[in-house]
Amino acid sequence: MEELFDSNKTKIGIMKIGGIGDTLTLLFLTHAIKRKYPESIITLYVRDKNDFCRNDPTVDKVVFTGNCSNDLNGLVVKEAKKYDLFFDDRYLVGTWVKGELTLEGKDKKIYWDFFNKLNSFKGNLLKMSAKTAGVKLIEEDYSLNFAINNNKLERLVNYPYILLNVSNGYLRATKAYPSRYWEALVKMIRKDYINMEIIQVGTKQETKIKGTLDLRGQTSFEELCSLTRKAQLILCTEGLMNHLSRAFETPAVVLFGATSKENFAYPQNLNIEGTLGCSGCWYSTRLWYANCPETRVDYCANIQSIFPDTIFKKLTSFIQI
Repeated sequence: MEELFDSNKTKIGIMKIGGIGDTLTLLFLTHAIKRKYPESIITLYVRDKNDFCRNDPTVDKVVFTGNCSNDLNGLVVKEAKKYDLFFDDRYLVGTWVKGELTLEGKDKKIYWDFFNKLNSFKGNLLKMSAKTAGVKLIEEDYSLNFAINNNKLERLVNYPYILLNVSNGYLRATKAYPSRYWEALVKMIRKDYINMEIIQVGTKQETKIKGTLDLRGQTSFEELCSLTRKAQLILCTEGLMNHLSRAFETPAVVLFGATSKENFAYPQNLNIEGTLGCSGCWYSTRLWYANCPETRVDYCANIQSIFPDTIFKKLTSFIQI
């Protein structure tokens, strides 16, 4: 393998340090960079260990950094020197050429201090990443079909279903939607669509929603992708499933709390924010994800202002029986 990286091809490093949703958007960006530099060898830097990055045909090597947020700047300076081009995706992408950062002026200051600037970023952040990396995303860049290797779930689950992921706050309280609201919504769907299964996916730590087929903690990433690709609809808050819905062109109803639809929504989905007008408070305080920056309570009042009947009335156009 090491001989591969001694070739005369352009050596490119691409980094984005965050959760699995951030890794997916980094892959979207990586596909566009590979199109621009087809004769290149790409090393991907991500925080968490996973297998699907290694299977991406545009990626030659993956480096798992672990949680390096305390010295992210130092890590980037060190690693960028190893490549002809190094793209550090902080939504505002820092492009390094032969170890030298090309950003100047205001953008350079924002880049180095981005943890304190994220709340001020306007517009769609994936588009910002692509623009500041000097590439343009096209439809094929969003595809993650490589992650599915003839998975048997797509043959076994041969009935119509909705995929539900609640991500209900054990890590991100201000992005969570109340379990009682999810249960009310599931009940409405069950009443009007008796032939529609509702499959809940996620981790075992997430609350079980009554009326769902429980697959929490029981799917691999490949199986989750298979279920996503074949679902009629996804119900979720902003996060991983939002990005997976885009990757597999599956419509989704996405609820937004601390993070805003301006920053993270895909236009193909039904994106719903609350009525209080206080969305987009992420990174406005150090503990924004655990407590409301305004009231300090451990939930988001804005996302709770979205009522189940409002969601139900809007999602019916997505369901086909």
